Amino acid sequence: MLGFRIIMILVALFVATVPSTGYAAESDIGFVGNSGDIVFSKSTLVVGDTVRIYARVQNIGEKDVTAQVIFYQGDAVIGTPQDVSLRAGGLMDEVYEDWVVPQDSFFV
Repeated sequence: MLGFRIIMILVALFVATVPSTGYAAESDIGFVGNSGDIVFSKSTLVVGDTVRIYARVQNIGEKDVTAQVIFYQGDAVIGTPQDVSLRAGGLMDEVYEDWVVPQDSFFV
């Protein structure tokens, strides 16, 4: 078993329609922080294995949004941005990215 310290950082970039009156759009996308919001497809991470990283995101704002969820390993992007569209105050949506466990220490 590898002694990894893993920190999950999920960055959600979103595009929302800004009202013509100039007020900021009332949208807020992210994850709640429950233990099941970000998980790996395997419970043990082994160097060289391909692992799927899952994240559950939700729009807790008052406007519908389209967004891109991006996974990072340190400051490097993992894979490609995952598109989502989220209803205001709606249910969670799940996104994932495949990732190869590196030999060196890492932060995801």
